[in-house]
This record gives sequence, C-alpha cells and structure tokens, in this order.
Amino acid sequence: MSKKLENPEQTTYFICWDDSRSEIKSFSVINTNQTFITCFDIVDYYTDKLQWEAVLINNGKDPND
Repeated sequence: MSKKLENPEQTTYFICWDDSRSEIKSFSVINTNQTFITCFDIVDYYTDKLQWEAVLINNGKDPND
C-alpha cells in the first residue's frame, strides 16, 4: 500500500520510517506543484521546516543530504 500527497497547499516536508519507527528510510520536501508517492507505511508530514530538521538531527540524519 502506498501513501500519496498531491499538490500540498504549502511546502511540506516528510520523513518515511521503517515499520518499527526506529530507522528513517527517506526524507525530503514536497513543493506545491508536486505529487509525492511512497511505499512506506509510516510517513510524517511537517510544514514547519525547523521541526522537520530537529527530528532528522535527533535521529542522526543531516537535513541537507
């Protein structure tokens, strides 16, 4: 089953997790003219870039990667 977000009203950041929510599998940004589809079941969406960056950093990821 896939998750999908089409043309969000504002720039939206996402983090995809493994099934145990212990490892980040993917992360990036979705612009208002984009559609996002993923195979991961656990996806968190953020409109606050600082909050998204904090979650990534707290999980050992560099938001600029």
